[in-house]
Amino acid sequence: MADYHKALARAKTLTGKALDGNTYDEFQHPCLDEMLPYGPCTGGDGRKPLLWHVKSKTDLLKISRSGDADNPENAKFYLFGLRASDNIAASLKSMPKQLDIVFLDLARTGRNRLGRDWESRVKSFLSELDRNVGAVAILALTDDPWTFDKLRFETLRSATSGKSRSKPAPSDIIFAQASDLVVSNNSAAIDYKPVIKQDAIGFSGDVETLLRRIRANARAASDLGDGVATELLYRLSGILRRCASLPGSRRDFSAYVEMEAGSWAAADLLASYRAGSVIAETKANIGSWAQHHHAELTDLCASVELVWANTSQLTPMAPLLRDVVKRFERASSRTAILFRNDMLSDFASFVLRRDEEIGANIDARIEKNMLLFLDKESFDDLATLRTTERNQIKTLICVAPTRSQILALLARPWLPDSLIILADSDTLASAARDGSRLLAYPELSAIHKRVSAFVEKAGKAVHREGGGVDPIQGALDEDVEFPASSVVNLAGNVRPNQPTIRLRFSGDQVIIARPGTKLILLDHSRAVPIFTECEAKDVDVGERVCVIGDAFLEMARPMLNITVRAAEEIRDYHRMVLDRFSRLQGASDHDRLVSLVTAMGLPTVTVQRASYWIDLHDQLCVPLHDVVPHAPRERPTFMAFMAALGISEAIAAHFWIWAVIAQRTSRLRAALSFHEAYRTILIDTYAAQSGNPERAREIRRLKAAAQDFVAVVKEKTEHRGERDRA
Repeated sequence: MADYHKALARAKTLTGKALDGNTYDEFQHPCLDEMLPYGPCTGGDGRKPLLWHVKSKTDLLKISRSGDADNPENAKFYLFGLRASDNIAASLKSMPKQLDIVFLDLARTGRNRLGRDWESRVKSFLSELDRNVGAVAILALTDDPWTFDKLRFETLRSATSGKSRSKPAPSDIIFAQASDLVVSNNSAAIDYKPVIKQDAIGFSGDVETLLRRIRANARAASDLGDGVATELLYRLSGILRRCASLPGSRRDFSAYVEMEAGSWAAADLLASYRAGSVIAETKANIGSWAQHHHAELTDLCASVELVWANTSQLTPMAPLLRDVVKRFERASSRTAILFRNDMLSDFASFVLRRDEEIGANIDARIEKNMLLFLDKESFDDLATLRTTERNQIKTLICVAPTRSQILALLARPWLPDSLIILADSDTLASAARDGSRLLAYPELSAIHKRVSAFVEKAGKAVHREGGGVDPIQGALDEDVEFPASSVVNLAGNVRPNQPTIRLRFSGDQVIIARPGTKLILLDHSRAVPIFTECEAKDVDVGERVCVIGDAFLEMARPMLNITVRAAEEIRDYHRMVLDRFSRLQGASDHDRLVSLVTAMGLPTVTVQRASYWIDLHDQLCVPLHDVVPHAPRERPTFMAFMAALGISEAIAAHFWIWAVIAQRTSRLRAALSFHEAYRTILIDTYAAQSGNPERAREIRRLKAAAQDFVAVVKEKTEHRGERDRA
């Protein structure tokens, strides 16, 4: 205890000053996981002592301690970690201390780590815990209604003797908008805006019939103990649902991804949408299920091939989304369409703009910000808008959400007056079941009206053969997942014979770059790690590179939104456009617009469309954080617009980077832009803080968090453009 308190007593005098003489926010006080030493149940790999992070960069290193508080053999307080892959019995037997409490992480991430059979694995753990440790307090945390009831009434329910009825395990429900551990007692009550109208529209047909058949066979394979066949069948189910929920045909999706990201990144991303290899593995399987149900296996694979091939021409979601959006192509209010990620958002925009009937109207509404294609982060931004601007959005269309995302959406304080959810019938049925469970909890009374309306609409939208819901499905209803690419393409479109560098990292991430592309390296040789830049051709195997891919952007966007930093650039762009436009020939704005459109020479650009791009006077007066870029969304159109105004290609390219970022277009297309923006901040952190003093804290937090996205180069290869194309 003396050793423990000696370390913590020093924490109250921390100022944030590190050994290099500079002050850092992350060293002003320890984070919670530094307050306890922790490590594995067996062995010494991965052990972390008290204040391990703060200690490594401050004068805590010089404090003389016995180290008893860091030793699991002696420590009064110690956190033992047990991973899903560890040997449970051996780990528990070797525990050096008696346990006081056991925490079970059964939130979505924890369940995914344990796998589809998480429930049986938890029961096995509890059995071994009882056998090797004895009675101990157990606290399980979950974020899923079905799992919550399963734990209370089955997994953690204590057995009773005689005829007395056993009670469910004690439980609590926490309803909050944030995951803060400590909150004020005087926190203001959250006002939930009424949702006047809700609708849920689903699709089923051949896709759902086949999915039910696949799941039935997967359960049969599991009952026979054929784990390989079970996993293959569930993979087939996931591929079908993923393809069916695309907002456009699989063929268009393939062309779009290859056009935006290049062939290498496209091959990586589209692998998750191809069923051929999984079907081949399923046919080649010689396990117990294949032997007992060979005829069913052959027929099932043929059915999967047929339905999957149909998605190449048309997916069920594509005409559904088109018909719903068509209802709002002339609405006087703004409409928002929410997608799982911005890649799907941009793809849907791409498809709808090409529609022969409504494409022109959709394009015009997008240009005027009357139709908003959003991802989760973009939708989060809407909640921060001024009430008058936010209330212009009257309808939200949510496309292919997961069941948990539907419930999370219903729990948001602000939603538009009208909410429409488009999903496959399985997702709607699962979310409706979860919603029915939530209605039983008085702690969630604030959203009961919303949830009740959704349950009613979703129940009417679900079309099933013979009616009713499969009673044994429960948590087996898997969400539709749209995986992100593990390839970060910083090379853009590569010309024939042009050299490129491919770097493969630990964790199988890949960066494609040109030899002169500047990458971000982490230098550990300093007192405090700093980021430096290095050209791709000079990066060697073993070096540590910060990979700014999808995972990094998911972390960084809520922490430090590049849109805010880009606002000043956008305002400069607006001033420049107005100045150059005023120099064009013509007695009036209309005449100058005619000259501009003629100079651009693009048949798709009309005077009406171009008028939005020069309607900028209001943008010069609004607060900086409310600046909205008025610019073409396609690069060729943007560059033609700049050329017609007499602006050089170099200056146009500079503003295009910020226009892309500020308008939140696809990360696939904007990979280089995001990389350049965050690279500037990480490499020259101090200048970034000085130039943005009001956001200095966020910049320091970003730098600290970026260290978690550093990967070691495992392989470096050089290629030529024609090979990339092939």
